[in-house]
Amino acid sequence: MPRPHTPRQERKIYLFCCEDSKSSRYYLEGLGRALNINIRACTADYRTPAGLDRRLKEEVRKRGKENVKKGYILFDKDDMSMESFKTNAEKYNAAVSAPCYEYWLLLHFFKTNRSFANSQECGDFLASQINKQTGQSLSLDRLKKMPNIFETVEGRIGLKRAIQNAKGFKFNLGDDPYTNMHIIIENILRAEGITP
Repeated sequence: MPRPHTPRQERKIYLFCCEDSKSSRYYLEGLGRALNINIRACTADYRTPAGLDRRLKEEVRKRGKENVKKGYILFDKDDMSMESFKTNAEKYNAAVSAPCYEYWLLLHFFKTNRSFANSQECGDFLASQINKQTGQSLSLDRLKKMPNIFETVEGRIGLKRAIQNAKGFKFNLGDDPYTNMHIIIENILRAEGITP
């Protein structure tokens, strides 16, 4: 007699709605695979914090609130005024970085609170550091499209280093540079009982 089929219970997900369609999504999903955490990422048509929040709520409804452990929007300061950046970061449950997300990736290599003139300068500096570490000659544009970006920033070892580096600064929302990615990720790791 055949055994009755019991549907497999899917683990609850950590859902991120990202302003970019590749780099941060690839990073988060790579982190999830490497640490066996159910992380999913989506993007919104309107990449404003309000648009990201609307899309996150739609995705939570679609997936079922009971299936989502925690949801976040992820955005950068980029060209936003610091006042607007701070207001939006406080208003939404947001994972944020200033001047841009690439600052978080830079912390995977070394501790720096270097100020950057803009997002492009920070991103180009990240690409130069990765090229120095790996002997490659990647452009920032190519780097942003790499599905294995989590591994490129040294995976679990790089993550541990980034968390330690970020914790070494007393970041205040409004600082430039700034990130709270280490806090968001540490909260997830703690909830899952994982050490980076």
